[in-house]
Amino acid sequence: MTIDHDRPGADGATATGMSFEVPTDPNDPTGVLAIPAGEDGPDGARQSLLVVTPAAATTVRVLRDGQEVARSPVRRSGAVVTVPGPASGLVVEALDRSGTALADAPVARVGDQLDSLEMDAFNQQ
Repeated sequence: MTIDHDRPGADGATATGMSFEVPTDPNDPTGVLAIPAGEDGPDGARQSLLVVTPAAATTVRVLRDGQEVARSPVRRSGAVVTVPGPASGLVVEALDRSGTALADAPVARVGDQLDSLEMDAFNQQ
């Protein structure tokens, strides 16, 4: 899976994207997909996650070693969740209105930069 950026960086260059190793099928409408979206604070003390959920999900819960570390409401089948520390080892659950887990998955790992693809401003090859 690749996310492409259209926004120029500090040096004026437009990023070509980031790749992610996802443990679940990103096309599965009943699954959950969580990818790291950026670090905040000193030494990455907080990590933002972009989470895509099944349509019936109303809440996202993030677990580390079985303990809840963050929770966020879902809007339009997605959420951005800020969690403490690095994203490695985290599991994300999509919950329905009653609190039942609909799906869960570990957070995707960031892969290598995709230098071989060039994207224009409309993300077309």
